[in-house]
Amino acid sequence: MLKLRSDNPTAIKYGLRTFILRRMELELYLALNPWVKYKLEPIRLDSGMPEIVRRMVSASSIAEVGPIASVAGVLADAVCEAMLESGTNIAIAEDGGEASIASNIPVSIEAYVGSDRVKYIVFEVDPWDTPLGVASSSARHGGGISFGIADLATVFAENAALADAAATRLCNMVDMESKDRVEEALRDTYRIPGVRGCLVVVGGYIGYAGWHPRILGISTGGS
Repeated sequence: MLKLRSDNPTAIKYGLRTFILRRMELELYLALNPWVKYKLEPIRLDSGMPEIVRRMVSASSIAEVGPIASVAGVLADAVCEAMLESGTNIAIAEDGGEASIASNIPVSIEAYVGSDRVKYIVFEVDPWDTPLGVASSSARHGGGISFGIADLATVFAENAALADAAATRLCNMVDMESKDRVEEALRDTYRIPGVRGCLVVVGGYIGYAGWHPRILGISTGGS
Protein backbone atom coordinates (compact mmCIF):
# COMPACT_ATOMS: atom_id res chain seq x y z
CA MET A 1 0.00 0.00 0.00
CA LEU A 2 1.36 3.41 -1.00
CA LYS A 3 1.68 6.05 1.73
CA LEU A 4 2.77 9.62 0.94
CA ARG A 5 3.70 12.50 3.23
CA SER A 6 4.56 16.08 2.29
CA ASP A 7 4.09 19.68 3.35
CA ASN A 8 2.75 20.49 -0.13
CA PRO A 9 -0.56 19.01 -1.38
CA THR A 10 0.62 19.50 -4.98
CA ALA A 11 3.58 17.22 -4.27
CA ILE A 12 1.19 14.50 -3.09
CA LYS A 13 -0.74 14.82 -6.35
CA TYR A 14 2.42 14.56 -8.46
CA GLY A 15 3.64 11.65 -6.39
CA LEU A 16 0.42 9.70 -6.81
CA ARG A 17 0.34 10.36 -10.55
CA THR A 18 3.95 9.21 -10.89
CA PHE A 19 3.19 6.03 -8.97
CA ILE A 20 0.26 5.19 -11.23
CA LEU A 21 2.23 5.85 -14.43
CA ARG A 22 5.35 3.96 -13.34
CA ARG A 23 3.26 1.06 -12.05
CA MET A 24 1.44 0.85 -15.38
CA GLU A 25 4.77 0.82 -17.24
CA LEU A 26 6.01 -1.96 -15.00
CA GLU A 27 2.88 -4.09 -15.32
CA LEU A 28 2.93 -3.76 -19.12
CA TYR A 29 6.59 -4.80 -19.26
CA LEU A 30 6.01 -7.79 -16.98
CA ALA A 31 2.98 -8.86 -19.03
CA LEU A 32 5.23 -8.99 -22.09
CA ASN A 33 8.17 -10.47 -20.17
CA PRO A 34 6.65 -12.65 -17.42
CA TRP A 35 9.90 -14.58 -16.92
CA VAL A 36 11.38 -11.55 -15.15
CA LYS A 37 9.03 -12.11 -12.19
CA TYR A 38 10.53 -15.52 -11.47
CA LYS A 39 14.25 -14.74 -11.73
CA LEU A 40 16.01 -15.08 -8.39
CA GLU A 41 19.34 -13.82 -9.66
CA PRO A 42 20.37 -10.63 -11.50
CA ILE A 43 19.46 -10.17 -15.16
CA ARG A 44 21.12 -8.07 -17.83
CA LEU A 45 20.07 -4.55 -18.71
CA ASP A 46 18.30 -4.25 -22.04
CA SER A 47 17.91 -1.08 -24.09
CA GLY A 48 14.20 -1.84 -24.52
CA MET A 49 13.49 -1.77 -20.78
CA PRO A 50 11.51 1.19 -19.40
CA GLU A 51 13.34 3.34 -16.84
CA ILE A 52 11.53 1.77 -13.90
CA VAL A 53 12.72 -1.71 -14.91
CA ARG A 54 16.26 -0.49 -15.61
CA ARG A 55 16.40 0.81 -12.06
CA MET A 56 15.18 -2.52 -10.72
CA VAL A 57 17.81 -4.39 -12.70
CA SER A 58 20.60 -2.04 -11.62
CA ALA A 59 19.79 -2.16 -7.90
CA SER A 60 19.22 -5.92 -7.82
CA SER A 61 22.46 -6.54 -9.70
CA ILE A 62 24.45 -4.63 -7.08
CA ALA A 63 22.87 -6.74 -4.33
CA GLU A 64 23.06 -9.94 -6.42
CA VAL A 65 19.37 -10.82 -6.19
CA GLY A 66 16.49 -11.03 -8.66
CA PRO A 67 14.98 -7.81 -10.08
CA ILE A 68 11.61 -8.12 -8.36
CA ALA A 69 13.43 -7.83 -5.01
CA SER A 70 13.79 -4.09 -5.61
CA VAL A 71 10.42 -3.23 -7.17
CA ALA A 72 8.79 -1.56 -4.15
CA GLY A 73 11.90 0.47 -3.41
CA VAL A 74 12.24 1.61 -7.02
CA LEU A 75 8.65 2.83 -7.07
CA ALA A 76 9.14 4.64 -3.76
CA ASP A 77 12.22 6.40 -5.14
CA ALA A 78 10.41 7.47 -8.31
CA VAL A 79 7.52 8.88 -6.31
CA CYS A 80 9.79 10.71 -3.86
CA GLU A 81 11.75 12.26 -6.73
CA ALA A 82 8.55 13.46 -8.38
CA MET A 83 7.38 15.01 -5.13
CA LEU A 84 10.68 16.88 -4.73
CA GLU A 85 10.57 18.14 -8.31
CA SER A 86 7.12 19.61 -7.68
CA GLY A 87 8.53 21.78 -4.90
CA THR A 88 8.41 20.52 -1.33
CA ASN A 89 10.59 20.32 1.78
CA ILE A 90 9.16 17.01 2.90
CA ALA A 91 8.85 14.07 0.53
CA ILE A 92 8.26 10.64 2.02
CA ALA A 93 7.04 7.77 -0.10
CA GLU A 94 6.44 4.34 1.39
CA ASP A 95 5.47 1.44 -0.82
CA GLY A 96 4.79 -1.80 1.01
CA GLY A 97 7.12 -0.90 3.87
CA GLU A 98 9.99 0.32 1.67
CA ALA A 99 10.53 4.06 2.14
CA SER A 100 12.27 6.83 0.23
CA ILE A 101 12.79 9.83 2.51
CA ALA A 102 13.85 13.43 1.88
CA SER A 103 12.91 15.84 4.66
CA ASN A 104 13.92 19.02 6.45
CA ILE A 105 12.36 17.79 9.70
CA PRO A 106 12.94 14.61 11.75
CA VAL A 107 10.98 11.58 10.53
CA SER A 108 9.93 8.63 12.69
CA ILE A 109 9.76 5.21 11.05
CA GLU A 110 8.55 1.95 12.54
CA ALA A 111 9.99 -1.42 11.61
CA TYR A 112 7.57 -4.21 12.46
CA VAL A 113 9.26 -7.34 13.82
CA GLY A 114 6.30 -9.28 15.19
CA SER A 115 8.29 -11.96 16.96
CA ASP A 116 7.49 -13.34 20.41
CA ARG A 117 10.33 -11.29 21.93
CA VAL A 118 10.34 -8.07 19.88
CA LYS A 119 7.22 -6.46 18.40
CA TYR A 120 8.64 -3.42 16.63
CA ILE A 121 11.54 -0.94 16.56
CA VAL A 122 11.03 2.80 16.13
CA PHE A 123 13.76 4.91 14.49
CA GLU A 124 14.07 8.67 14.03
CA VAL A 125 15.75 9.93 10.86
CA ASP A 126 17.35 13.37 11.11
CA PRO A 127 17.08 15.81 8.16
CA TRP A 128 20.83 15.73 7.52
CA ASP A 129 20.67 11.96 7.05
CA THR A 130 18.35 12.31 4.05
CA PRO A 131 17.84 11.49 1.27
CA LEU A 132 17.64 7.97 2.62
CA GLY A 133 16.22 4.66 1.51
CA VAL A 134 14.89 2.23 4.13
CA ALA A 135 13.69 -1.29 3.44
CA SER A 136 12.93 -4.44 5.41
CA SER A 137 12.58 -8.10 4.59
CA SER A 138 11.25 -10.87 6.80
CA ALA A 139 10.93 -14.62 6.68
CA ARG A 140 8.01 -14.27 9.11
CA HIS A 141 5.87 -11.64 7.37
CA GLY A 142 5.08 -10.44 3.85
CA GLY A 143 4.37 -12.23 0.62
CA GLY A 144 7.88 -12.33 -0.84
CA ILE A 145 10.09 -15.39 -1.21
CA SER A 146 12.68 -15.77 1.54
CA PHE A 147 15.34 -18.42 2.00
CA GLY A 148 16.25 -17.22 5.49
CA ILE A 149 14.72 -17.22 8.96
CA ALA A 150 15.18 -13.60 10.08
CA ASP A 151 12.27 -11.99 11.89
CA LEU A 152 13.48 -8.68 10.47
CA ALA A 153 16.28 -7.63 8.13
CA THR A 154 16.42 -3.86 7.62
CA VAL A 155 18.80 -1.91 5.39
CA PHE A 156 19.54 1.82 5.25
CA ALA A 157 20.97 2.91 1.91
CA GLU A 158 21.45 5.82 -0.48
CA ASN A 159 18.11 4.99 -2.09
CA ALA A 160 15.13 2.73 -1.46
CA ALA A 161 15.76 0.57 -4.51
CA LEU A 162 19.15 -0.54 -3.21
CA ALA A 163 17.86 -0.86 0.35
CA ASP A 164 15.05 -3.12 -0.88
CA ALA A 165 17.34 -5.43 -2.84
CA ALA A 166 19.97 -5.53 -0.09
CA ALA A 167 17.35 -6.32 2.58
CA THR A 168 16.28 -9.34 0.56
CA ARG A 169 19.89 -10.52 0.34
CA LEU A 170 20.41 -9.96 4.07
CA CYS A 171 17.29 -11.88 5.05
CA ASN A 172 18.22 -14.76 2.77
CA MET A 173 21.67 -15.04 4.34
CA VAL A 174 20.35 -15.39 7.88
CA ASP A 175 19.50 -19.06 7.51
CA MET A 176 20.17 -20.15 11.09
CA GLU A 177 19.75 -18.62 14.55
CA SER A 178 23.47 -18.23 15.09
CA LYS A 179 25.37 -15.13 16.24
CA ASP A 180 28.22 -15.95 13.84
CA ARG A 181 25.87 -16.39 10.88
CA VAL A 182 24.04 -13.14 11.63
CA GLU A 183 27.30 -11.21 11.92
CA GLU A 184 28.57 -12.71 8.67
CA ALA A 185 25.34 -11.68 6.88
CA LEU A 186 25.58 -8.16 8.30
CA ARG A 187 29.21 -7.75 7.23
CA ASP A 188 28.45 -9.05 3.76
CA THR A 189 25.49 -6.70 3.30
CA TYR A 190 27.29 -3.67 4.71
CA ARG A 191 30.00 -4.12 2.09
CA ILE A 192 27.51 -3.50 -0.74
CA PRO A 193 28.30 -0.09 -2.30
CA GLY A 194 25.64 2.43 -1.31
CA VAL A 195 24.53 0.60 1.85
CA ARG A 196 24.93 2.82 4.92
CA GLY A 197 23.97 0.28 7.55
CA CYS A 198 21.86 -2.78 8.30
CA LEU A 199 20.11 -4.51 11.18
CA VAL A 200 18.85 -8.03 11.87
CA VAL A 201 16.46 -9.43 14.45
CA VAL A 202 16.25 -13.19 14.73
CA GLY A 203 14.95 -14.95 17.82
CA GLY A 204 16.37 -13.12 20.83
CA TYR A 205 19.32 -11.64 18.93
CA ILE A 206 19.58 -8.12 17.50
CA GLY A 207 22.68 -7.23 15.50
CA TYR A 208 23.72 -4.35 13.26
CA ALA A 209 26.56 -3.17 11.06
CA GLY A 210 27.42 0.37 10.00
CA TRP A 211 25.09 3.31 10.60
CA HIS A 212 21.47 3.32 11.65
CA PRO A 213 19.06 6.12 12.62
CA ARG A 214 18.58 6.89 16.28
CA ILE A 215 16.43 4.26 17.99
CA LEU A 216 13.50 5.85 19.84
CA GLY A 217 12.13 2.65 21.26
CA ILE A 218 11.89 -1.14 21.10
CA SER A 219 8.62 -2.79 21.97
CA THR A 220 9.17 -6.21 23.50
CA GLY A 221 6.77 -9.11 23.61
CA GLY A 222 5.61 -8.23 27.07
CA SER A 223 4.85 -4.56 26.37
